Amino acid sequence: MKGEHRAKRRRAYFGKNDRKVLLSFVVLLAVAGVTALFDRRFAVGQLILIALMYVFTLFLSVKRRRRLSRFITLPSDAGQVPGIVNFINMPIPVMVVKRSGEVVWHNDAFSDLIEGKFVFGEYLDEAVPTLEMGKVSKADLRRGVRIPFRERMVDVYGSQIQENLKDENERLQVLYFIDVTEGAKLESAYVKSRPIVATIIIDSYEEIYQNARESDKAAIIAAIDNMLTEWASGTHGILRMTERGKYLFVFEAQYLEGFIGAKFDILDRVRGISIGNRLPVTISIGIGSGGATYAENEEYAKQAIDMALGRGGDQAVIKTKHNFEFFGGKSKGVEKRTKVKSRVIASAFAELLDGADNVLVMGHKFADFDAVGACVGVARMAMVRGKKVNIINNNKTTLAAPVVESLEKLTEYHNVFVNALTGLDLVGRKTLLVICDTHSATYVESMDIYKNCETVVVFDHHRKMADYIENTALSYHEPYASSASEIVSELLQYIDGAGTCTKEEAEALLAGIVLDTKNFYFKTGSRTFEAAAYLKKMGADPIEVKKLFKSDYDSYIRRVEFIASAQFYRESVAISKWDGPPLEDAKVIMSQAADELLNIEGVEASFVLYAFGDSVHISARSLGQYNVQVILEKLGGGGHLTTAGAQVAANMEDAEAQLKKAIDEYMQEYMTDAPQQGA
Repeated sequence: MKGEHRAKRRRAYFGKNDRKVLLSFVVLLAVAGVTALFDRRFAVGQLILIALMYVFTLFLSVKRRRRLSRFITLPSDAGQVPGIVNFINMPIPVMVVKRSGEVVWHNDAFSDLIEGKFVFGEYLDEAVPTLEMGKVSKADLRRGVRIPFRERMVDVYGSQIQENLKDENERLQVLYFIDVTEGAKLESAYVKSRPIVATIIIDSYEEIYQNARESDKAAIIAAIDNMLTEWASGTHGILRMTERGKYLFVFEAQYLEGFIGAKFDILDRVRGISIGNRLPVTISIGIGSGGATYAENEEYAKQAIDMALGRGGDQAVIKTKHNFEFFGGKSKGVEKRTKVKSRVIASAFAELLDGADNVLVMGHKFADFDAVGACVGVARMAMVRGKKVNIINNNKTTLAAPVVESLEKLTEYHNVFVNALTGLDLVGRKTLLVICDTHSATYVESMDIYKNCETVVVFDHHRKMADYIENTALSYHEPYASSASEIVSELLQYIDGAGTCTKEEAEALLAGIVLDTKNFYFKTGSRTFEAAAYLKKMGADPIEVKKLFKSDYDSYIRRVEFIASAQFYRESVAISKWDGPPLEDAKVIMSQAADELLNIEGVEASFVLYAFGDSVHISARSLGQYNVQVILEKLGGGGHLTTAGAQVAANMEDAEAQLKKAIDEYMQEYMTDAPQQGA
């Protein structure tokens, strides 16, 4: 045993590098011997040179050993690390490495960790390949870094020494390896057993009972119940129907990855139910994960299910402490609003109006006909309640200039449209801010006004995004509506004195509906036509509305150029990008070009790209086969299944590459029969 210990001690002092150097000198001596056969004087010169090199190398080696010896034999005291005697006998694996990564020394416990081997003279990335020192800071080492190592889990701690050396690569560092495999297993088991709370809602429950035959109702609900029970059975969790069309599902976290890996295929299975139902059967799933308690996860699940329904249903949403994750969302939302809700919202909004000193209304940046139309409708409601109202509008960027110009001719609208700077001066303690046609603070016309108003109301129809405006006094968010103008038109009917809506206001609202429905082709329900009928009753002239959308000759030519530059991608996707000079009405031309590209045979989705400043704006349209909202969400955008937009901080080439990547990912996730890439 003593002999083995001495051998280990010798290896600890000499290591692989010394043995390699010795081997090198043996080779040099052999070369000198061969040289002596041909030229003895030259060989003598070689031997003298080799001797000098050996003496110099020996001097450096001795110096290194003495420095290491002084370090490892220092007594333990403040500011120093334990000595070699403690290191050798320490049961914890210890390694000494240079800043350059060379392994200078390690104790017997580390040799045991690597099955009795010695790695003196090797480099750290060879001895411990899972420890990437280049990515680890001193602070990380003080706290400990967990790495997998030889089928074990190890926490690595480190302390720096010899900070005063000029050569940083020669500075020494002590690494301590703590085997935490068993503890890591217990921790993993604990994390996997944490509770997950989910809420499941049958999206079309009321519609099933209203439209399905009596003989089919029970069969449809039973089929959904059986599918959910089978889907949940593998988790050994608890699935209970808490009320009509609503389930509570509690299971362990270890099963969540399986659901994610399968992309929540239960959504597809439920959608495939066909038992005499005329409307598609879909469900929404809201999952709360990562909370400290059951109650916290339940609250996350509520937020998740609200998000899923706000995005049109037929999808699963996972809410954690920090973010949302979305799965599904393939089908179109089924209209399921009731006028009861509109009346309730109108009553609550009237109370907020009555309690306000003044009202500010704004839409999103680059406000279009729908945003401006909805703002005008809200302004009318405020006027009816006798409140001073202003609409925040940027005349330079608005896409609805004809509507603004026609309204400003009315006496009632003198000085109603103001810019953001003027609007900020109008903010008071009891100012009511109404945001139309967006629910994201990122896209509002003026972030400063939003931040300074205490009472905020949101009216929007876009599918809900993760960065939605929270803590609102009132939020009427209906993804089943065609437009924000449709929502406001309904509310307008329930505000006292709503019959005083002027012809110009009615036309502004109708223009918003026409824009977002593409002349009543897309996303229209029975309520859409009822709202249009009300506006017609209030004097809206469809011919005058059509005139609002007329463009000049130059704009028409530019739109044709956009269409002509389009190229097919994946057979059924048209992508157009503008490389010409800047355009004043680029936003309008982009959206019109995207719409008209869908008229081309074989085009199922269209994307139009335009460079605007340091970013690229993308306008997307679809006939329904592609969910362009899901595609552009990958680029930070949003919208609807058939209409969406995004702004990408990149040049045109990079933006196009990112778009194509998002299309590829969407097809892989949602379209099993998608054409191959590059087609």
